[in-house]
Amino acid sequence: MASVLATYIKNELVHQARYATRAEAISDLTEYIEVFYNWQRLQKSLGYLSPVEFMKTSQDRKNYHKAA
Repeated sequence: MASVLATYIKNELVHQARYATRAEAISDLTEYIEVFYNWQRLQKSLGYLSPVEFMKTSQDRKNYHKAA
């Protein structure tokens, strides 16, 4: 799993940017992992939905069953 994350980071972030300081690189990397990689990236285990989409569809199903 860590090697998959490292590949994503290298291809989508590191190879496309130049950083003036280490702090700038850390900030960009943290944002990438917390915002995109963890929440927006499609995940096989969730039926190729992002975690945000999965949670929304799960909540929609719960609301549908409560209304029925």
